[in-house]
Amino acid sequence: AKADAEYNLGYIKESTESYLRVIEIDPSNFNAMLDLCNTMIENEEYDRADEYLKRMLRVKPDWSEPYYSMAKVCFLKGSIDVGIAMIERAFELNPEERFTYDFEKDWRKILHFLITRQP
Repeated sequence: AKADAEYNLGYIKESTESYLRVIEIDPSNFNAMLDLCNTMIENEEYDRADEYLKRMLRVKPDWSEPYYSMAKVCFLKGSIDVGIAMIERAFELNPEERFTYDFEKDWRKILHFLITRQP
């Protein structure tokens, strides 16, 4: 709850540390791990987020949520084809999700990154 409150208030660094403590206490808390990944993405720590997402997907390959975060990481790192594959896998696992997931904020950030990055 503390980590969620910190994240919602925009205290990304503090929430990252809080999520890490939660995971230290309960390594199987995948919701906290997913939230941790989202804070890492906000901090542009894509490689760290990628490690945790891969860990989650090895243990829970049928959970669609990590695939969305993995797609964000892939797109932001420039791995467009892999990002598309991650989104497709998420939709395969949870077809209804494509109509409820709010992509607007994520995609604006991703498109801005892709347009402004240097070759």
